[in-house]
Amino acid sequence: MRHALLLLLLAAFGAAATGVSGKWTGTGEARLPDGSPISGTLFLALEQQQDGRLSGSAGCDEASAQPIRNGKTDGVKVRFEITNPRNGVVSKFDLSLAGEDQLEGSVSAEAAGVRRTMTLKLARVKPAQ
Repeated sequence: MRHALLLLLLAAFGAAATGVSGKWTGTGEARLPDGSPISGTLFLALEQQQDGRLSGSAGCDEASAQPIRNGKTDGVKVRFEITNPRNGVVSKFDLSLAGEDQLEGSVSAEAAGVRRTMTLKLARVKPAQ
């Protein structure tokens, strides 16, 4: 029992120590009101501060990424917002570190009284060697 508890604590602290700083790419999937599937790509550049604040950018790709606002993380959970510069719609991201190099969660936005949510899966971009 003690051994299992120690392993659990080490795994939790190991994930938190790795943090979420870095570049991430992945995909998002959702369904339109008529039930047809849609998907898209996502790029994140995140910088985790020691006090839990999070800065960076997010977008469909690195070139179109917008600055994030209200970014917070505990090293495992990640929450932030971005604003679409064309229409002012705010997208709210709610992600969790799933292993050392995976982020999973969702992004939601409301426009014209309709709320849409997309499921996200991202992987950490490994630095070129």
